[in-house]
Amino acid sequence: MKRLLPLVVLTVLGSGWAPGRAAAQAASDTVRYWDLPTGSHVAYVRVPGARGATLPLVIYVHGGPGAYEVASLGAYRRFVDRWAGLGFDVYFYDQVGSGLSARLSDPTRYTVARHVADLEAIRERVGAARVILIGESWGATLVAHYIAAHPGLVERAAFVSPGVIDRADWETPPAALGFDPELLAWVREHGTAAAYRRCLALSGRMRRDVRAAHAWAGDAPMDSLLDAWATGQILARAVAQPSKVESAHMHGMGFWAWTMTNWDQQTGAARVRPRLGRFDRPVLILHGLADYLPAALSAQYAATFPLATIVQVPGAGHLIWVDRPEVYAGEIARFLEPAAAAR
Repeated sequence: MKRLLPLVVLTVLGSGWAPGRAAAQAASDTVRYWDLPTGSHVAYVRVPGARGATLPLVIYVHGGPGAYEVASLGAYRRFVDRWAGLGFDVYFYDQVGSGLSARLSDPTRYTVARHVADLEAIRERVGAARVILIGESWGATLVAHYIAAHPGLVERAAFVSPGVIDRADWETPPAALGFDPELLAWVREHGTAAAYRRCLALSGRMRRDVRAAHAWAGDAPMDSLLDAWATGQILARAVAQPSKVESAHMHGMGFWAWTMTNWDQQTGAARVRPRLGRFDRPVLILHGLADYLPAALSAQYAATFPLATIVQVPGAGHLIWVDRPEVYAGEIARFLEPAAAAR
């Protein structure tokens, strides 16, 4: 089976955004933190809706794994304000290990199940009986796994440029944990010889003892490396019109969350797709026709969920909201409107 791109980028900062400005932009909204019972210290922003508690909450679930959302909310603001204008409280949060959220001291704790448990803890913390979930890319994967675990707690779900539900359906698991080969090749081409040797050494350490490897390499330098790779190698692939992201910079990626969550999804996460056919709530799937992910992924979501509607978006890559913002905003708003009208 063909190997899928290991990093599914979903958060791209606005044009001209430079590293170091993430925290400053986040400060323009009120960034708060949850200390969840799972042990995760998670950053979030709440955008209040006009009708608040009378409607289900909307929780936006970002991609990656290891990407982020809180610091780039300004780039989404026009969309979020439209959803809040329908009456919904909208929450954005950075998944543990990325963005403004805390990193874990033990990298083996970055699992799909941990991310599902965090999302459920968030629902409990905000006191919502049911939630509306919008998942982009890997965020769609996480939402699918959450629905499999808690189908009665989701009012409806939107999947934007969705990633795989169960990776075993699409690729053979790697033989051993190690440094991602695409990232390693990029370091060899664009980095120093010393950086390449260090990455090779880290790969060997990861195979022997991933906790010791994490202690040796740390979070900050590896997060910076992932930011640089995502900026230099991935962003242009994520859009149909690369000129729209040529000045964009990633700043906040979580290397160990990305590495270990991907590893867990490939080798340890429970298969959930057979359970999703029982989900009896509305589902929206948005797929850009120029997405680097195969169209068969979105088709699988449409075939899996009984009440699914799929919208194919011409002229859009993986980042539909960058290439076709009017379609992205309009389709999600139309999907939310029935839930608002029912209250």
